[in-house]
Amino acid sequence: RPPLACSHSLAFSLQFEAGRAGRSARSGAMPLLHRKPFVRKKPPADLRPDERVFYCRVTNEIFRDYDDFFERTILCNSLVWSCAVTGKPGLTYQEALESEKKARLNLQSFPEALIVPVLYLATLTHRSRLHEICDEIFAYVKDRFFVGETVEVVRNNGARLQCKILEVIAPPHHNGVANGHINSTDEDTIIISDSDDSETHNSSAQNGKKKALIDPSLFKYKVQPIKKELYESVTVKASQISRRKHLFSRDRLKLFLKQHCEPHDGVIRTKAMSLAKYKIAEQDFSYFFSDDPPTFIFSPANKRRGRPPKRISISRDKIASKPNTPGNRSKVAKERARLQKQKEEMQAMAFEKAKLKKEKAHAIEAKKKEREDKEKKREELKKIVEEERMKKKEEKERLKIEKEKEREKLREEKRKYLEYLKQWSKPREDMECDDLKELPVPTPVKTRLPPEIFGDALMVLEFLHAFGELFDLQDEFP
Repeated sequence: RPPLACSHSLAFSLQFEAGRAGRSARSGAMPLLHRKPFVRKKPPADLRPDERVFYCRVTNEIFRDYDDFFERTILCNSLVWSCAVTGKPGLTYQEALESEKKARLNLQSFPEALIVPVLYLATLTHRSRLHEICDEIFAYVKDRFFVGETVEVVRNNGARLQCKILEVIAPPHHNGVANGHINSTDEDTIIISDSDDSETHNSSAQNGKKKALIDPSLFKYKVQPIKKELYESVTVKASQISRRKHLFSRDRLKLFLKQHCEPHDGVIRTKAMSLAKYKIAEQDFSYFFSDDPPTFIFSPANKRRGRPPKRISISRDKIASKPNTPGNRSKVAKERARLQKQKEEMQAMAFEKAKLKKEKAHAIEAKKKEREDKEKKREELKKIVEEERMKKKEEKERLKIEKEKEREKLREEKRKYLEYLKQWSKPREDMECDDLKELPVPTPVKTRLPPEIFGDALMVLEFLHAFGELFDLQDEFP
């Protein structure tokens, strides 16, 4: 359709709309052009009220020159755009806008009670790929429920009830040691207590390891029904709680993390803006969930491959700064040995992971080759079957044609025969007949009469036979 040519006050109205669109573009994300932010063309500053311009409806821009308008239209319809939210490439401008709108609607339905816990867990990861962080956090969160989250509780009669989690209750034998003897932090450090009356603390301090994560099925949750008439809070088991379907999925979590994480020195880190907005540094994990924060698997950075995680080096500095007493030296030596062992385990784990990745790549390649071979054989077999089918079809057509010819020949012969019979059955003169046959050769009659008088004798005999009664031949010749 032809471009929209505007004039008079409509030009200023479009200028106002284009300016407002530019301000909204600066406040929100725009489709990416060649993976770079797209900036709308601003309206000319000297635009006159009576000037005729070309209006691009898709980008909400105005152009004085038709060639510029045409180039922008072609560019909007080219597959060079990508969604600013999901990063999906190979889209047109309109498709990128729709993808961004759909992704933002998807993000709006992300559970608000999970935002801070998920971002807190993201700060504990050390991965170079976003999907690895997504897999780790999803595996941890999918079976655990956090304070403030709205869940579905299955009652004893089987009915489902919308409730809000008020408290997470850990199993009694996993509550930890009282009096602050063991302080669980994000770092592998040793905290020495002033009291000496706890054998549990000594064994834990010498061990220097964090407790294993508690089985999520052992937790209990104190919940409050959403409906006002059901105001009493109850304590339920983890098996009775579930999230609403599709409320928390792997794809939605990955989309959420993509908005709040960015690569930094080869490692995916949480954005500083997100950390400040939700005050992650001031949060305590025990407020969300009654367990120690998880320790995720270490993944070497892309740019600093093979270097130990930052928190291990910090722990060593803290250990080195402890007073140089015999007890501390022994504990420091054990801690260094433990850290060295942990480093070796991480290196072995990274090596094993690289080996598994290589084997997986080989397996995928072999499987791909096998699939291609099967596909090739299937195509060849399909081609052979198709050729056989075509041959059978051609043979069938040939036999059909031959039978049709044979039937046509028989019909023609029958028609000719009937025509011949019709002609043959018509009355006609003997001389007109063309199928007359010659008389057979007569057989000579041998008698005692001479041949000259044989005819006369027959004539006399015929006469006597006819008129014998008149002459009383019986009397003469009995």
